[in-house]
Amino acid sequence: MTLFDDRGRLFGRWNVVDALIGVVLLGLIPLLYGGYVLFRTQEASLVAIEPARIVAPGNVDVTIRGTNLRPYMRVSFDHHQGRSFLFADTTKAVVGTADLPPGVYDVILYDMAQERARIPKGLEVLAPPRPDTRLDLIGTFTALTEAQAAEIKDGLEVAGLGPVLRAGARRPAQTLTTVAGGVLLQVPSQNAFNVNAIVRANCVLTQRGGAVTCTALETALMEDNVIAVTLQSGRAFFQIDQIRTPAASAPVTVRARFGGDRSLLERMRAGDRDARNNNELTGGATIASLDAVRGASPSLAIAVAPPGATNPPQVAMDLASREVVLRLEAQRIDAFFYYGGRQLAVGNPMVFNGPGYQVSGTVLSVSPK
Repeated sequence: MTLFDDRGRLFGRWNVVDALIGVVLLGLIPLLYGGYVLFRTQEASLVAIEPARIVAPGNVDVTIRGTNLRPYMRVSFDHHQGRSFLFADTTKAVVGTADLPPGVYDVILYDMAQERARIPKGLEVLAPPRPDTRLDLIGTFTALTEAQAAEIKDGLEVAGLGPVLRAGARRPAQTLTTVAGGVLLQVPSQNAFNVNAIVRANCVLTQRGGAVTCTALETALMEDNVIAVTLQSGRAFFQIDQIRTPAASAPVTVRARFGGDRSLLERMRAGDRDARNNNELTGGATIASLDAVRGASPSLAIAVAPPGATNPPQVAMDLASREVVLRLEAQRIDAFFYYGGRQLAVGNPMVFNGPGYQVSGTVLSVSPK
């Protein structure tokens, strides 16, 4: 059969053989298309992951659901490859996670080395729950505006920290500020206020530098540390003066021997109350009685010199000691009493912050009142 015959007709004159060949060719078209559809590689997809939220650490199995899954595929969570891919059928497979750290991960389906599908941020790994700890923070909301100072009241819930158990009176602002290495000064703020308060803080135990601290609002709860808090009227600072546990308190009588310069010891009076950083909510120990000041020696020469000095000047101090009986509220934890976050035990150090003076000493005896 020629393309054109001598009369110009397309394919010329058809015969039976030509017709049969044409029918066969036309029949092959759907057959070939059906074979292509049947045997071609189907595009795989991801529909869901169950569960979509897990807790770290641990080897957790998750189920992925999709279409056209195949046995030799694999799944990664960002760059963390799954431990296994257990094919169930073309719509489901079980994948083992690989001790994923806390975070949010894309779930990625691979066919050999080629990415086939992805669920962005499909898996969230939560940090393992840790038992909350509660500590009573005695300190000061400092450098407040008038609106913020009015907000500090008993029962106020400080976001991310805890409730205010007790609020003191408003007073002009002074903030304990670092001005040099190890040097702290009370710096005043104009047209601002301080409010002393006791806050029952929720915190989490955290290991730092080989020690354990309790952390809240990303701040280690320690004396003199400052926590940035958010009030309804704006951001503010809470400066910690003292830390206690929520354990119940009981009256205790403590006898202590304080030592130092005679002039400081002579300032001590019956009725003086211990108050760190002039915060009436800290401490609470009151001098019930005190003995006379006793001289340690007529005088003692103490060297005071700048670094590098070869002949430091001598300053004479009249050192003395004084025994004092204190009445205070102490927390009993196990077999010991604690005051101001420190254990009251014979031989342990004790600090007393009186009006205009600070003296250090040693505990001589502790007895319930």
